[in-house]
Amino acid sequence: MTFLHKKSLGQHFLKDDQVIDMIIQSCQPLGEWVLEIGPGPLTLTKPLLQKVSKGVIVIEKDDRFQKSYELPGLFPIFADASSIRIKDIKKQFNIEHKIKIVSNLPYNIGTFLLLNWLKERDEIESMVLMFQKEVVNRIVATPGTVDYGRLSVLCGYLCECVWLFDVKTDAFSPPPKVESSVVKITPKPEKPCDVLKDLERVTQILFSKRRKMIRTSSLLLPSDIDSSKRPQDLTIEEILSITEKNLDH
Repeated sequence: MTFLHKKSLGQHFLKDDQVIDMIIQSCQPLGEWVLEIGPGPLTLTKPLLQKVSKGVIVIEKDDRFQKSYELPGLFPIFADASSIRIKDIKKQFNIEHKIKIVSNLPYNIGTFLLLNWLKERDEIESMVLMFQKEVVNRIVATPGTVDYGRLSVLCGYLCECVWLFDVKTDAFSPPPKVESSVVKITPKPEKPCDVLKDLERVTQILFSKRRKMIRTSSLLLPSDIDSSKRPQDLTIEEILSITEKNLDH
């Protein structure tokens, strides 16, 4: 059955078998359970089903797909992924270990979902995700580069982030206007959960004026950090130091 994409849901259905195989290879071994967001016509899901021992949990907002999701080992949840917590999914399916997420994410909510998952990183083993290329560039960017910013800091502090490969527009139906990229994100162990809220706040303040020297911000600055620096030139360690100086008690 053929489904027309819904622009309102940011749907661009992946159709390239080679790209699908590259994604599958990037997340091996898959183990028991995998979570996928926005599976659409199941072009990525069906190969995933062949690699897991228990099942693939999919979250899909488009209920047109309900009948086509009646497959062995496929466990659909028809809902808005942005309102669902990983912890609740694991509880629903009695999953005791960390879960893997593999997805061609809807463009319109991909970054929002990632920021939510960073808050639940203790529930996640790894993520192999496709975003717009510019988003992946920001995720893996290093200090002093044009793409380095808030997303780079949050992801880089909490996770190991590795660019895997780019995906041309003709790999999708309909083709998006921009290229995509796939990134592997693996949460680091033992990162303090209580610092994330303050780190989000501090990076928001810093990078809202990325071209200005950090001395012009409203933040308290440690004495060992050069106040004439621009935000994009600060290392993650320096931003953490600023965050500790500005803890919201």
